[in-house]
Amino acid sequence: MTDDVASVTSVIDSVDAQRVHDVEWQLRSKLPSPGPYLDEETPPPAINLELAAAWAFSYKVRIDQSSGRPRIVFVPYFEAPDGEAYPPHVRSVPSSVVDMWEILASHVSTPYARARLEHLLFEARRGNGKDRAKAAALAYIGAAEQWDTGHDKIESLSISARLARAVGARELSRTALREVERLAREGIESEPAVFGVAIKALRVLCEEPSYEGQVDELLTHALDRFDDVWQQDQVIQLQISRADAKGRAALARRRVELWINAARDADPLIRAGYLKKALQIADRASESDLTERAAAALQGLRSESLGMMSISASTAMSEADMREIISPIADTATWQEGLAAFSRFGPLTGRAEDTREAVAEQREKFVFASLMPSEIFGADNLPRFFGGSEEQRQEIALAQHETFALQAWSPLISRALHGIAEKHGIPSEEDLASFFADLPMVEPNFGKALARTFIRYWLGDYEGAAYAAAARLEAIARHLVLALDAGVYRLQRQSKPGQYPGLGALLQTLKEKGLDESWYRFILTLCANPAGGWNLRNDLMHGFINNLGAPAAAFLLQAVLFLATLQPTPPAKPDEEVA
Repeated sequence: MTDDVASVTSVIDSVDAQRVHDVEWQLRSKLPSPGPYLDEETPPPAINLELAAAWAFSYKVRIDQSSGRPRIVFVPYFEAPDGEAYPPHVRSVPSSVVDMWEILASHVSTPYARARLEHLLFEARRGNGKDRAKAAALAYIGAAEQWDTGHDKIESLSISARLARAVGARELSRTALREVERLAREGIESEPAVFGVAIKALRVLCEEPSYEGQVDELLTHALDRFDDVWQQDQVIQLQISRADAKGRAALARRRVELWINAARDADPLIRAGYLKKALQIADRASESDLTERAAAALQGLRSESLGMMSISASTAMSEADMREIISPIADTATWQEGLAAFSRFGPLTGRAEDTREAVAEQREKFVFASLMPSEIFGADNLPRFFGGSEEQRQEIALAQHETFALQAWSPLISRALHGIAEKHGIPSEEDLASFFADLPMVEPNFGKALARTFIRYWLGDYEGAAYAAAARLEAIARHLVLALDAGVYRLQRQSKPGQYPGLGALLQTLKEKGLDESWYRFILTLCANPAGGWNLRNDLMHGFINNLGAPAAAFLLQAVLFLATLQPTPPAKPDEEVA
């Protein structure tokens, strides 16, 4: 055993590197693999001193914030979903391995090795905990002197301070933090100033509220030295973490003003992002005047070009092919049959299952792009939807795929609807109203209004048809919800009058009550999907669209007609149930 200890200790102490990362890689190349052992024919090696050393230097050190205060934890470098970990979690390591760590700790000479082994023994609860923690903390301070990079120095000193504080060794903790403070000042005052080192050191100091140093002075100095808006914002956030309630309010205002001021000289697209950031901060701080100011500045972008790139593509289709595709609508025996076929032709965004499959294939091909957050801007040039989470990015991808389908079908659907009038002539308002009145969800007066909307389309008034159809669509969706006995009416609250929710919420209710998902997604992406799509209903009703053609009007008319053909089946009442 003595020879083994000398041999393994020599391997550990022979590592010569000035960065933590390089030390870890050199040790992994000289010590056995800690696992996982994927070759089933080769069993895992027996646990010996070399493997115990390999385990000791394979853990990753993380700062856990789950308890509300930063806590140092050792994390296995590999952990499978079933819980199998290599190396095992420290508290699960066999006592024989902890014995070997204790032997190595008493023989190694390099500060980093002593720090790691003493820290592991403290975590494994071997021996006197206070002595182990103090020994590790001292060794981490020694290791900090070994490293070349400020980040590695601060990391070692931060671990040292937390370990010492955990066992009440306050002077030792202060020793480590004074060195962190020195590094923070060095990063701020060097030429050029080094933000990464400065902010990392300042964060460590701000997480130690009991430390009596010149942290507030350093934060103020950092604001003067770093002029980038993102860097200044991080410094102000640290100031907020140390301030009282009154100070936090003043600093929140300063944060909002920082982003508003930075937006003034930025390009339009960057300006939109800065102003959105200002608005978010103002909202969270409940500063109504700043919220109004940031919102007003953001709304001022409506008339500016954001400088986005326009990408277009085209495809060719022969007249014969086009006629064949639209013939189920345009070549029917009567105009009534044509409108009936028109109402069920689709949904032209595709089947929801096929769309999800296509999006999944796309994400597999372009993995990196699928992980990047996206932001959707509306027709008013304002940010509408941010795809930060996986679910939000998925919704954006679905909406984009469905939008491409709508664009591809645009010339065909408008030709198909015109084809009915071309073959049979434009029906009279009375005939159309009579036809619509036979549909399940159409009352006589609604039928007359719907008839006038179709006539507007056939006469070339696409804008008028679209505006009317958008309003009719929301009305028919609301009628369906009411017919299904779904309670969605909102009672009056404070100064707000009673109201029904918007189209998006109505469609969601219909989907929950049995509306086909593919048709649901067609209408949502066409009219009211903030994650993308045409969003016609919302943009039309807010006056953001000034030039609207036949395809958009035709899609809206199809959506209205489809919902009008549905036959709602409200849930049976208790006294109607059959025993």
